[in-house]
Amino acid sequence: MLGKIIINNIIINFKRYGRPTNGKNKVFGQSLYSVELYDNSFLIDSRVFVKSRKGINFSSDFIDKAFKEYPSVSIESLLESYGLDPNKVGYHRIYELKENLKMEKNLKKR
Repeated sequence: MLGKIIINNIIINFKRYGRPTNGKNKVFGQSLYSVELYDNSFLIDSRVFVKSRKGINFSSDFIDKAFKEYPSVSIESLLESYGLDPNKVGYHRIYELKENLKMEKNLKKR
């Protein structure tokens, strides 16, 4: 049986560093940061993104197209149709767009 101190140290280390990576199971050994994201200039050149005050955002044309097709067509498949890999675009950007589209759809229903 493990002591309370050891268990608390394991919990703290797991919260700080995430899943252990030096084990035999290499499925979980890949860091999220090891995926190379597209640089901003490439995304802007694709015309799916535009420069904004806080970096880059999805273009209004892409947002309009996504708003029309969102429930039936996912954002990831729309990005793939433009030739972009959703993993390299970044999860957080896609998540924010999905949340904005859901919020706009809910406002339209009211």
